[in-house]
Amino acid sequence: MQRNVFTTEELKGIIDGLYNTIGIRMNINLNNYPWIDGRFSVEQSSFCDVCKVITDHLELPIVVMPTFSQTFKTQGLVLNEGNGTRGIGAQVYIPGNLPYYKTEAMKNFPIAITVPPEALAQGQYYLMTQLSHEFSHIYLYSRRDPQKDSEWATDLCALMMGFTPLWIQGRKQTIRQNDSNSIDIMTQGYLSDSEFSFAVDYINTLRTSFEQMRLNISDLKNAIQHECDDISQYLNDVYLLHDFHYKHPNKSLMHKDDANVFSRLAQPQYREEIETLLKDSKRDVNNVITPLKYQKEFYKKDEKLMEESCELLKTIEEKLRNTFDELRNDLNVVLHHIEVEYYTGIHISRIKSMKKGIKAGTKLIQKLSKRIDTLDRTLTFYKENKKLQNKNEADAKTISLINADYVGSSRAFVKKMQEKIDEIKGVLEKARYFYSIDDTILLAQVSELENASNTLNYCLAEQKSHLRVLIRNLSFLGKIKYFLYRRLL
Repeated sequence: MQRNVFTTEELKGIIDGLYNTIGIRMNINLNNYPWIDGRFSVEQSSFCDVCKVITDHLELPIVVMPTFSQTFKTQGLVLNEGNGTRGIGAQVYIPGNLPYYKTEAMKNFPIAITVPPEALAQGQYYLMTQLSHEFSHIYLYSRRDPQKDSEWATDLCALMMGFTPLWIQGRKQTIRQNDSNSIDIMTQGYLSDSEFSFAVDYINTLRTSFEQMRLNISDLKNAIQHECDDISQYLNDVYLLHDFHYKHPNKSLMHKDDANVFSRLAQPQYREEIETLLKDSKRDVNNVITPLKYQKEFYKKDEKLMEESCELLKTIEEKLRNTFDELRNDLNVVLHHIEVEYYTGIHISRIKSMKKGIKAGTKLIQKLSKRIDTLDRTLTFYKENKKLQNKNEADAKTISLINADYVGSSRAFVKKMQEKIDEIKGVLEKARYFYSIDDTILLAQVSELENASNTLNYCLAEQKSHLRVLIRNLSFLGKIKYFLYRRLL
């Protein structure tokens, strides 16, 4: 097969033509396929799995129908540097009724491929390099690309569709002849080393441009999300402070500019405008980001669109930053008219009391739960030992009470107290600042915790008294057995 020799401008022209028609894809990530290793040959049973890596990346939902033939020889698919050929390459058959790319008819469409067994022995990278070329034929033909009949354009298509990592690993194969010490270096494809090097560099330049723009868009999206979160928090805090100041007016005199801030905050449209800005910003960002999530092919025309998207996101970020700066200034103005240190001191003392009460209540609940378990086991032991001492009337009433589902009701009580503690924890989480929750609510929670601790302590004392009654009414022998029983627990 006679080789064409292309100048860099001619190669660039072929690549630019493909760039306009099929676009460019990100490189395949071989780390996602840890089982691929160029040192290993490919078994016939796993051939279709290897093909699927290529077809999935190309989004070709075809069914590969392989034929492994010893007699199959193809020319032109494998070249050495002397421009000779070796007939060990795989070859696909392009049917005349091949459906258009990404149509319903393409799903599960059968594609026949003939593979000489010796091609499988050359290693996974080597074979997959061949396959990326062969399935690029299907890719170009299904898209009815103007350059679909060019073998050189097909090689370049494989590189542009993201198979460069495979080609770097599998384009060349070193073979030592068995009957001599000579070494034969086989080079796959239709591009010389210099053409391949230029093509890889130029295609990587195109790909890097999109990678950088995608990174810029991602960074801008994250920055906008951060700004939106901050604005939402500050907007909430500003209005909580404004309401707090209305209920606790400590300073009556205000600077004229400060009066303007309070007047602006009193207008309902002020908050509505900021909330509308947040909503519109999130919508616009989503309109930019969503298509990019599913876009795998990038065309020349997309460069301008992505640049415009970056500019749009920068404009959104600037508006949000200005709004945030304004909110932060408003918050500081309102704070200036509140005795912050005084109310913060009260708030901190309430929080400390709540945390102390929660810790004490949790500890008492755990202690009471263990005491109930002990009472339950002791009651069971008591019932199993019938030789009892004479009970007085008070003990008889206590034992009768314990027998009447006392343990069950005690456990229900513990559950209820735990729910109360959890509820107070929820209140504590909302009490970030002195203005985020009314002090009367915190004071009520502190009182609730004190009452809970008193109730739990009373229950612990009652449980201890009931245990003594049960043990006191055991016979002497029963007391010894119980002692041993407790030692084993």
